[in-house]
Amino acid sequence: MSEEISYRDVYIDNREHARHHESQRTTMSNLILIITAGVSGIISLDRSLTLIDIPLSLFIIVLGFFGLVFSMKYGFRISYHLSVSRKVLERSSGEVYRAVDGFQRRAEVESDYQDRFSWVVRPNNTKYWLGLHGFVILYGVFLCVLCVVSFMNRMFNPIG
Repeated sequence: MSEEISYRDVYIDNREHARHHESQRTTMSNLILIITAGVSGIISLDRSLTLIDIPLSLFIIVLGFFGLVFSMKYGFRISYHLSVSRKVLERSSGEVYRAVDGFQRRAEVESDYQDRFSWVVRPNNTKYWLGLHGFVILYGVFLCVLCVVSFMNRMFNPIG
């Protein structure tokens, strides 16, 4: 019986760790988006893009890369904890299954729901967060290009 309790504790502990890592990834991604919006506001204060704005654009690119690496790392941690909890559930006997029977029933209902409404299938969160940080990187690159184009335009057309 104590073996079953330890299986159950390991299962619950890994599920909680996975939720905790997902929460940390969400918080960091939101913070990165807020900082990106703030830096974009600073860039647009003078209502023109100049060479002075390139370091801020590069900062946005670095911030996006940091978010990308952070999301990949935490995506790995989340999948690790979920796979450990699945293995614990497979290797334990009926006691843990009875303790998490509600989860099993929920999975069956979700499976039926996904079969009926295949267009509502839950997307992979890791791909979502990686795409979001990739967008931040592209936004920073776009700002850098606009700064250089704006500078070149002023250099070759000083009157307009």
